[in-house]
Amino acid sequence: MEATMSAEDMGDMMDQFTYIMHQKFLSGEDHQHFDYSKIDEDVSLDDHWLREANRDAEDKYFAEDDYDEEMQ
Repeated sequence: MEATMSAEDMGDMMDQFTYIMHQKFLSGEDHQHFDYSKIDEDVSLDDHWLREANRDAEDKYFAEDDYDEEMQ
């Protein structure tokens, strides 16, 4: 006899699985599935994040400037 799972039970199981996988990632237990050193040591990614950080700083600066003008 084949057992079926309700959509609600399937959703609960998926939520539980996702939680467990997040916890494994955060605690570093997924290193056997992915070599993070390839990302950590890839200097080409540093340029991307530097541009992102500069863009974020500019956006914040101009948003604060716009806010200051609105308050006057």
